[in-house]
Amino acid sequence: MTLPISSTIFFSEHMLKKSKTWVMYLFFGIIAWSAIPLGSNRPWAVNILQIFIAVTFLLTLFAYYQQHTARLLQFKAPIILFSVFISVALLQIIPMPLGLVNQLSPNSAAPFLAYQEHWLTMSTESSMSRAAFNKTWMFFCTFVIALHVFSRSKNIEKMLWVIVGVGAFQGLYGAYEILLQYDSSLMFNIPYKDRASGTFVYHNHFANYLVLCLSAGMGLIVMRTQNNNATSVSSFLLHAIAGLLSKKILIRLALVIMVIALVMSRSRMGNISFFLSMTLVGALAFMTMRNRSVGLSILLLSIFFIDLFLLSAWFGLDKIKTRLENTSLLNETRDEVLRDAMPIVYDFPLFGSGGNTFYSIFPQYQATKVHGFYDHLHNDFVQFIIEYGFIAVICLGLLVLLAISKAFTVMRERHNALCKGASFACLLALCATLMHMTVDFPLQAPANAMLFVVYLAMALSLAALPRNRVKQRQHSEPEAHTISEIVTE
Repeated sequence: MTLPISSTIFFSEHMLKKSKTWVMYLFFGIIAWSAIPLGSNRPWAVNILQIFIAVTFLLTLFAYYQQHTARLLQFKAPIILFSVFISVALLQIIPMPLGLVNQLSPNSAAPFLAYQEHWLTMSTESSMSRAAFNKTWMFFCTFVIALHVFSRSKNIEKMLWVIVGVGAFQGLYGAYEILLQYDSSLMFNIPYKDRASGTFVYHNHFANYLVLCLSAGMGLIVMRTQNNNATSVSSFLLHAIAGLLSKKILIRLALVIMVIALVMSRSRMGNISFFLSMTLVGALAFMTMRNRSVGLSILLLSIFFIDLFLLSAWFGLDKIKTRLENTSLLNETRDEVLRDAMPIVYDFPLFGSGGNTFYSIFPQYQATKVHGFYDHLHNDFVQFIIEYGFIAVICLGLLVLLAISKAFTVMRERHNALCKGASFACLLALCATLMHMTVDFPLQAPANAMLFVVYLAMALSLAALPRNRVKQRQHSEPEAHTISEIVTE
């Protein structure tokens, strides 16, 4: 049976190719947009983001309909793990008989036993959990879109450039407001604070977002230094001049801007997570990466001596040092809040209390000497367990560990510059965010969570790239031998 002429045109190779291009640019635009409206950390901003993602997801299903099944079968394990997490979030908001809820989550049913309610949900606040499920579904759609877009290696490099560009804008904007000391922010009229927060409300969300963007910049730098094998002083100087006149200098300028803004955010764990993960991932790359270039070693040293000790010292590193010195368990309540929240884990072990319910359930466990209202726990790991239970969080943890292992394997075994640089970026971003999650809630900002999901998909996609489809020197800086070659690069 042949398709009608109109159907043949609609599903023609030209139309599908054009649709894939639209998917790529829409996806890049969504990533760039997500941080602008307060990190999308408001209901109206999330709704806009969900509409954008839904349209792009439908277009993705059309553009990749021929390869859709085959592509997703390459990632059966991560998709199943992600699906289990979504299934738990969905199960929390489905009305069920009282007896069944009492069996699955006794503490969710306990308040209603006296009233003999016939139907209820496992979530202690179903309306908030429905909003959480919608966001979770949005992140899953983002994951699927990214897996399709990253089926081409050049799209991965383009995404890294987009992330660096967004990070540079956020860094410039955040530093600009601090240096000019406005009473309120230029966007959304948020009251002025003495810490850089960019277009975000919370400076720690801003700091983690910058770290995610810095990771992309570091990946691009690694990509462009990988084949810089200087064998003499003259060749080294020639490569240095070539770097100053190439795209590499743009990346370095963006990194400088983001590092300055990161320091000006005065986020203790934001700064520590970046430089600690940089040390860890840099050491792993130095020890395990095959055909390691001289440029990579120089890069790792420059990050610490130039960015940390020189540039950062001019823009408030001493203030972060003061905050760290003044930090103690006596004047911090985060440890006491975490201690009071731990019984919730034991009361809702399997399926959690429901997404977005921490703020409403914590007051029942809050000790009298811990004052204040807490909408989030300053530990994303424990909050995820409280709200979604061990089953969902274990699956999510396995997904993250799988992505990290794939990225490390690619960085260690692949010879291609793009694969090494992009896997370096993924490892740096994922490790830094995991560190930050131990003392804060960076993934509660949708913009941060979306970028985190993008890195998960990127790490998995890099491992799935066929080795014969990626050219060895395609994404590295060309070796220039004359001044004319340097200028025209």
